[in-house]
Amino acid sequence: MGEKITVRELREIHKLLSLLIDKGVDYMVTGGAALSILLNEKTVEGDLDIITFSPDPVLEEDFYYDLSVELGCEYEKNSLGGPKLIFEDGFSIDFFSVSMNLEVPQDILQHYEKVRLPDGKIVKVASLEAALLLKAQAVAWETASEEELESYVARIGKRINKSKIDKLLELYDEGVRKTLVRVMRKAGFS
Repeated sequence: MGEKITVRELREIHKLLSLLIDKGVDYMVTGGAALSILLNEKTVEGDLDIITFSPDPVLEEDFYYDLSVELGCEYEKNSLGGPKLIFEDGFSIDFFSVSMNLEVPQDILQHYEKVRLPDGKIVKVASLEAALLLKAQAVAWETASEEELESYVARIGKRINKSKIDKLLELYDEGVRKTLVRVMRKAGFS
């Protein structure tokens, strides 16, 4: 029997994102949540992936531990050593540190959309193209599954801007670029 996938309504995600802004977290949403937000889907599955600019989730771990206590969550470490806050139903928030993601070109983190939350706050959400490449990189690192990437490709469909993908791929060194292209082709992106 497979692992139960938890689902959150998008409005609940908006409240969590707003809370993070209120707490002074400077971040960008990535992963499946970024796609759900940009595609205006009704729900987010499994987790909320956050690339955090400050406070640094590795260097200022106490901040995130205190946040877990305030939210009534379990506190664990994610695959890259950052905080993972796990709610009772299994839904989690994964905080990834910019300082620890040395293989992620810093310029790719400048490719985001500004999205206005229902309460008027503005949140940075990875562009469809950046989210796709970051997920492909996670598949290459074996911290995400090929099935997740296939889901991204299917959800984005014709909305993806291939010329933007090509420009973002140029940010990676040649070896990583070739790997990402291979991984994305295998997932159905052409």
